[in-house]
Amino acid sequence: MMKILFLVLFATASIPAAHAAATLCEGGEQVLFSCPVAKTTKIVSVCGSKVLTATSGYLQYRFGRVGAVEMTFPATKVHTQAQFGWNTNYHRDVTDSWLSFTNAKYAYGVFSIEDHDVSGDPDGNAKSGHRYGVTVDPPDERHGYSLDCAAPAIGRFEALSEVVPEGHVGVE
Repeated sequence: MMKILFLVLFATASIPAAHAAATLCEGGEQVLFSCPVAKTTKIVSVCGSKVLTATSGYLQYRFGRVGAVEMTFPATKVHTQAQFGWNTNYHRDVTDSWLSFTNAKYAYGVFSIEDHDVSGDPDGNAKSGHRYGVTVDPPDERHGYSLDCAAPAIGRFEALSEVVPEGHVGVE
């Protein structure tokens, strides 16, 4: 029995930290979106005050590592909701939700994309799935890029539809 307990504890301890439910949100904040970024040790998080409405509380995007946040937007926790935009698109088989903002002329879009297509490809393989991450578009004509999550995002992302003004901010 002791050997089995040791093996279970050892196997659990060896799970890569990048796939653990880490967040850049602080104690006392709610996690609205958080995930490890694929192929990196970075985390993308959207954090909010415990009480968050369209007119009270605060909302912040954070990027980096636990204990070493590289980017926080907005920098202050005052009137933050109006600095973001929210958009949900419903397509035939796909629903995508976006939290967008602009920082230093770069356009960011935190996303959750759910593919409901269960019909599958020509070989009969179902295509349904979920994708999470953040897109970054530079201010010039260069192509932007996407940082996909290595694991499903945690948090109450869809709750932002009631908090953030509808429409895109800086993301086309």
